[in-house]
Amino acid sequence: MNTRFLIAAGLLVAAPAAAYADCDTPSRYWDGDYRPNYSYPAGCTAQQNSREVQIHLNDAVSRALATSFGLGPDEMMPAGMTGLSEDEALQRLVGGNGIHIDPTADVPAAAPSPKWNTWLDGKYTWNDNGERNFDLDGPLFNGLLGIDYKLTSKVTLGLLGSVEASHYDGDSVDTRSSGVGGGAYLGIMLTDNIVFSANTLLSDITTKQSGDVRYEGPRWQTSGAITGYWYKDNWRFTPAVSLSYSKEWMDAKSGPVNDQTVQTAALTPSIQIGKTLHLSDKTTMEPWAGAALDYTFLSRTKPDGLKASNDPNADLRLQLGLNFGFGSNAQLALTAEAGGLLNKDLNTYSGEAESGDPVLTGRLSRNLTMKI
Repeated sequence: MNTRFLIAAGLLVAAPAAAYADCDTPSRYWDGDYRPNYSYPAGCTAQQNSREVQIHLNDAVSRALATSFGLGPDEMMPAGMTGLSEDEALQRLVGGNGIHIDPTADVPAAAPSPKWNTWLDGKYTWNDNGERNFDLDGPLFNGLLGIDYKLTSKVTLGLLGSVEASHYDGDSVDTRSSGVGGGAYLGIMLTDNIVFSANTLLSDITTKQSGDVRYEGPRWQTSGAITGYWYKDNWRFTPAVSLSYSKEWMDAKSGPVNDQTVQTAALTPSIQIGKTLHLSDKTTMEPWAGAALDYTFLSRTKPDGLKASNDPNADLRLQLGLNFGFGSNAQLALTAEAGGLLNKDLNTYSGEAESGDPVLTGRLSRNLTMKI
């Protein structure tokens, strides 16, 4: 019996279907002459990375815009009544002569909302793939740096830069990728409680795969979202829905592989609920919990000359976070997330931190303007 046929049959049995990239189809993993085609593991991880980078980008931009627009619970109230709800404060005001309220002159004036805002965000994700995804396990790191300017009280425009790196090890193959990118984002206050946001990012990605396989090419991502911000006392309710699209052109530079294009598109409804706690007169902490449902309705890998795949899938992510505010200047957001709750073939565990200081940014921009 033909030796190549036996080897091909053995590898086909060892590479069953991938829930995220449909990596198993025989006509895709092997061409008509039973020669191995090694395009697919790199394509599978490219789909995975593009989705996770887009999730990170959407979350980071949402937080940056909330800071830019100054969204948050109303913390200004007469001194001596800090921590009371609106109803409790009213009741004390009409409660009789025994109530003492410190002079309002002691209450600091509300700081003007700064026009400039900068932020830095880093996220580390551990990906645990099942055998149907080549058992590729490993980390993805992606970082973002953004700066935005509030054109009006209702419109913010920003620029951002990105860096990413991943390394997945599998039973029979491993992949590495790295990239840098740049893009822009926009925020519009549609009402006092609803924000429309959009972002776009163009990255240059290099992917290496065992077997001396290397790809290079651009990845373009874009997303739009509607986010609501409702506050009751110090509680925050933030429902959102986003629509995202990504396309990566992977040009083969070495190895027995084909050029390929990878496309993903997803619809993500989400919810966050948090409560602001006053740690001091200048420091707040908001613990919050959230959930997001990612419906990836387009998950397509198309190597040149081979059959394309499209494997829609859904996943549920749960989040816990702490948002710190330091006066009216600096913010720090910490987030932990677990994904793969609806997908038995991929589990993800991540930690994320974002910090920013809009007042410091404003001072730097004014000083720079004066020097110029």
